[in-house]
Amino acid sequence: MKKVILALTLLVCSIEFSHGQIELGIKAGGALANMELRGVEDSRIKPSYYFGAFSEVNLTEKLIIRPEVLYSSKGTRFSDHEVYGDGLINYNYISVPVLAGFKVNEGLKLLVGPEINLLAGYYSRYRDEIHTLGNPNRKVDWAFNWGLAYSITSKLGVEVRYAHGLRNYFHFVYFDQDAHVHTLRTVGANKVFQVGLTYTFLRREFKKQQQSRGTELNEEVMK
Repeated sequence: MKKVILALTLLVCSIEFSHGQIELGIKAGGALANMELRGVEDSRIKPSYYFGAFSEVNLTEKLIIRPEVLYSSKGTRFSDHEVYGDGLINYNYISVPVLAGFKVNEGLKLLVGPEINLLAGYYSRYRDEIHTLGNPNRKVDWAFNWGLAYSITSKLGVEVRYAHGLRNYFHFVYFDQDAHVHTLRTVGANKVFQVGLTYTFLRREFKKQQQSRGTELNEEVMK
């Protein structure tokens, strides 16, 4: 987490801002994950989670840019099925959303933008047995996000977001009802609904700082 926050800090500090404010914070929450998989009809929602850090940059009084770095868990689960048995498929990603935002009012923001997901780990679990494959999946998964963010206080906020993945190739292990192990490679897409909290630990008003420094210089000249 410290490395993530440091990376965001360096990224933000390398940009010149004409408008006043930048924020750094952390976030975490729960998620309901599912997958659209071709040839699989009985996929169901899998409870999941995410956590990470974010930066928020004001471009104008109403428009913002919000890059994030998250660790997120996605996938799907299956109930008893004549072919797939019961169990789940889990994919862990390092997710990097880069969102554009619009401030509706002082507390509410609309967020929308792309997300790149870098595969960090995966497994299939069926009948309490965990199975992994060597290197069968694509390492990058793209998604599109849209949602709402609301500031409860100056530091604490709540978010609701939906991310829909683009079509990708997935490869996983499953049991049939005769306890035979099979592998399936198919086209699909991740779908995730997220609800969580944000905590802003750093807020800087660059424009005000520049004005105050200019005022100090003017005062020194006048002296």
